[in-house]
Amino acid sequence: MSAECVQPNAHWVQCCVCGKPVKTCERQEAVEGDYRCPAHPDGAELNDGRWVCSAGCYSAALEDADEALAAVWPEAVEGVR
Repeated sequence: MSAECVQPNAHWVQCCVCGKPVKTCERQEAVEGDYRCPAHPDGAELNDGRWVCSAGCYSAALEDADEALAAVWPEAVEGVR
């Protein structure tokens, strides 16, 4: 038995890192602290509204954001790396 999507009408977008399709469905209320859709558990939304398809792309997106921030505001990331 396959899991049902919690938001069947949610849009599909491209992963901001690799371009793979990601369904933008999320639970409205957490189940054991988890908001992910049981039918599409790999997608995750970043704080800036972009979506990623995997843990690897999540890490890459955060690294890119740190590098972009460091380019305009180096003091913001000093000591973080």
